[in-house]
Amino acid sequence: MKKSLVPIIIFSIFLIAGLPHLIPGIILMALNINDLDSAGMFAGLILAIIGFVFSATGGIGLYVIFSKRKTNAQLKANGTRISADYVETIVNESVHVQYRHPYNIICEWNNPSDGKKYIFRSGNIWFNPENMIKENCLNKFDVYYDENNIKKYVVDIDCLNNNVVDLS
Repeated sequence: MKKSLVPIIIFSIFLIAGLPHLIPGIILMALNINDLDSAGMFAGLILAIIGFVFSATGGIGLYVIFSKRKTNAQLKANGTRISADYVETIVNESVHVQYRHPYNIICEWNNPSDGKKYIFRSGNIWFNPENMIKENCLNKFDVYYDENNIKKYVVDIDCLNNNVVDLS
């Protein structure tokens, strides 16, 4: 299974698990609206809170994933493309899943119009791309950025993902 599907599946499970608690909880509270001290109102409130927490976790997680994908796709379609020099591959120690850390590719680009050097960092990569970069002599990566805000960018690492076959 592709690693990019795992978070979608997990957040979907949270969303789906929350709804069967949220909806009956709201119905129980609505049925007992006149008797605020009843056990039905308390049970409805507990179910609604549990359902809301699970549903909100799943919904917000899915929203973040899909909005990031949409932004990256828009940048690749409409953004300004530059070719940035590969600098290094680093381990992103701020993220860990099952005691593993992802890698990031660091690229730099000297803007000829303002003379500034810009550093770009790729998204998380769950395999070490260093050997693949060396074997394929990849010394440049495409970076797409928004002309109005260079802080909105995406480093195109599709050339790495096309060469990986997951046999797990």
